[in-house]
Amino acid sequence: MGAFYGKKIRDGETNPRTGAAWKLGDVPSLWRSKTDDWLSAN
Repeated sequence: MGAFYGKKIRDGETNPRTGAAWKLGDVPSLWRSKTDDWLSAN
């Protein structure tokens, strides 16, 4: 799931809940650290 959310952030996809681009704060807390690790590695 880290890669799933990381790709959304990296590609600038729109978060349907906010109407803005995805950012780390939008990621569910359960997956936030894995997403941050993925973004650092990629």
